[in-house]
Amino acid sequence: MKFVLCLLLLCAAALCVERGQLQHIVLFKYKETTTQDQKFKMMKGLVNLKDRCTKPDGKKYILAASAGLQNSGEKFDKGLEQGFVLTFSNSYDRDYFVGLNKTAPYDRVHQDYIKEVSQLVSDVLVFDFNVLLN
Repeated sequence: MKFVLCLLLLCAAALCVERGQLQHIVLFKYKETTTQDQKFKMMKGLVNLKDRCTKPDGKKYILAASAGLQNSGEKFDKGLEQGFVLTFSNSYDRDYFVGLNKTAPYDRVHQDYIKEVSQLVSDVLVFDFNVLLN
């Protein structure tokens, strides 16, 4: 828990986000059979969603996307290898992105990415929050 809280604070401070914006944090642990090339492809693919994901009106809605490899020496990583932070203006954009409401429109580009990456990961942690302090 301490690891996640530290990660959240660092991400919020590092991205220069505005209060009220939504941070969507995703952490991957890959299967032992996943190659380094596949891991890099998934990292690049998730960051590229910022430019590929659009709302039905064609407008992009992901404000920022960043990714990196776990490099903490604190030994609280629980085997998670890659981290991603996506910034949205609000929870409505995040909900469209993740497809929370299956009866409403959702981002099919992201859903295609999920299908691909789900074959390669053994664990995923997702944590979202609205920026309150920065």
